[in-house]
Amino acid sequence: MLIIRAPNSCFIRAGCVVCGGAFELDDPAYNAYDGDDAHVGCVCPECAELDDARIREVLRQQAEDLRQHALELEELATQPIARLEGHRHFDMARRRSMRLPRDDDGDLPY
Repeated sequence: MLIIRAPNSCFIRAGCVVCGGAFELDDPAYNAYDGDDAHVGCVCPECAELDDARIREVLRQQAEDLRQHALELEELATQPIARLEGHRHFDMARRRSMRLPRDDDGDLPY
């Protein structure tokens, strides 16, 4: 991975490709490119200052977090999907999600 420091004139929020955190693109901006010179994403100033070993460590942790999140999404994709409309239904769903399960609730989640 190649990290290039370059001038920036469009100050927007971005997500760091290394740590995953949101940050304001400053001037200069840091951009990451892979071995084929394809843009991978923006890098926050804090991660741009890390040494190579620490960047690799943070990337590996990000990859593990993404794998875990992918498993959670796969699990959600197997569950039924319900849609509710209106504040009354939202309040009912919130109350149901906040109450503690009882022995006679059967299979939770609701």
